[in-house]
Amino acid sequence: GDYNGCVIAKNFTNSSEGHYWPYNGHTFKQAATGFSVAKNFAAGSEWPDGAKYSFKLSEVDGAPMPSDSDSATKTITVSKSSNTASFGSISYPYIQGSEGTSKDYQYTIQEVIPTIADGITYDTNVYHVTVTVAYSKSGSEYSANVTDVKYYMNDDQTNMKDLGSNVNRSFTFTNGIDKGSISVTKSVVGKTSSDTYYFTLTGTDGLFKDSTNNSVFKVIAGQTTT
Repeated sequence: GDYNGCVIAKNFTNSSEGHYWPYNGHTFKQAATGFSVAKNFAAGSEWPDGAKYSFKLSEVDGAPMPSDSDSATKTITVSKSSNTASFGSISYPYIQGSEGTSKDYQYTIQEVIPTIADGITYDTNVYHVTVTVAYSKSGSEYSANVTDVKYYMNDDQTNMKDLGSNVNRSFTFTNGIDKGSISVTKSVVGKTSSDTYYFTLTGTDGLFKDSTNNSVFKVIAGQTTT
């Protein structure tokens, strides 16, 4: 496209060559990157049927965002049948007059945790991501290039991990099932007894079984079994 003066837009995407007009022979090439998430459940925890989980990408200090973002954030959702999702491409246009310099753009990525308990242990990690974009000039070509992506988790800035220029920047979140316990105490009135009694526990979706696939639980009178 040809640009007569300035282009003012919330988001701007151009997959072809851009020129200022009147055309002076200069070309401007923008950079692009993107982030995706993967959701897993810890060993021994099974993804509940029909459950979906959401993740939020947030910009820091006005960093560029995917074109379909809601202002400074974008939320995506995954399911059991499709446990990965992408936030979409993020474009970094060339900044006129910045050749020979670089600039860092920062983001956070985290799981959206419900305010009402639902029996799931959520991954509370927050990824703090820094994208470094370098600006260069070669003849009449002006370019922006993503040269590095780094991140640290939560507040541990001393443990910075480097993703380099790899375009596959995926962040994994792991949930679990919040496993509680139920205790049974059997009391026998009117006599001293050490007899054995048996109980079953039935939930809304059927008979409960423990980790050894046992559905009958033994309780000795006067003792407590969990």
